[in-house]
This record gives sequence, structure tokens and C-alpha cells, in this order.
Amino acid sequence: MLRKFGIIAVVSLMALALAAVPALAQSGHFVTGGANAVQITAPDENSSDLTITGKVAGLGGTTFEIFATADATANYACKNRGGEFPNDPKKQSVSARVGDTTGELPTPRSGTYRFTLDAEAPASTLSCPGGQVSVLTSITYSNITLVLEEDNVVVDTELLGSRSFTYFEDVP
Repeated sequence: MLRKFGIIAVVSLMALALAAVPALAQSGHFVTGGANAVQITAPDENSSDLTITGKVAGLGGTTFEIFATADATANYACKNRGGEFPNDPKKQSVSARVGDTTGELPTPRSGTYRFTLDAEAPASTLSCPGGQVSVLTSITYSNITLVLEEDNVVVDTELLGSRSFTYFEDVP
């Protein structure tokens, strides 16, 4: 009888230990504050990507994935060879939901991972007259969101707000 009780106790403890593993698996989070804070790098007229860098820690699942999404509105205008905008330039505003992902990755042994994601601006289809080129004049990213998944379960979400960047002030 004592032996049966001992076996039941050991099996119960093993079951309890196995049940606790999934709870530990989804403990990942974005590191905020200080040098490890999530940072947003401004795009420029040559590269309209919104670059988001940061660090996640506490990863304990078998796989993880980080997603960045934003609503983007890019404004384009035709600029002449002299670097000026005609008095009545052709313009275009393009809006789209943009984003990037790390793809599904195996969890590192350290439980931490540094990431860089690039969300591309909506592309222009503006057709400019001869001697002019389409340039990005300004862009706004709103509802910038980071999502961390472990083993296909969302474990952390960071709302990063909005960012606007203007490259040319003198567009008529």
C-alpha cells in the first residue's frame, strides 16, 4: 500500500511538472527602457522603409515570431531636374497597411533576441512628365504595432503610436 502511494505521488508530481512547462513557455516580452528600448528609425527620401529595432527577452517556447504592422500614407510629387517642384506639380497620396516579420524562428538558448524589422512605404505609381521624377515628399505611419508570438500564441503586444516624416516643405 505504501509503495502504491509512493508511485502515485511520483506520477502526480511528474504530471504537475509537465503541466507547468506550457505556462513558462509563453513568458516572452519586449524589453523597454534604456538602451534596449524599441527604437524607430526615420526613413528618408532615398529609402522609405520604417525600421524598428529592439530586443525580446524571456523566450521559453520552442519557436517565436515578431510582427510589425502600421497604416502608412505616403505622399509623392513630381520634381524637375533643377530640384524644384513646378507650380502645379503632379501629386499622389498612397495608403496601405504595411509590415514585416522575422518569420518563425527557433527560440535561442539565452531566451533573448535582437530584431530589426523594415516596413516598406506604399509604392508610387505616379507618372511624371519628361524631365521630372517622382519623389517621396512625406510619409505618416500610424497605429504602429509590434506583436510577439511564442509557439503561435500572442504573448506580448507593443503599441508604438504614430510617426510622421516630411522631406520637402516647399511642395505647392
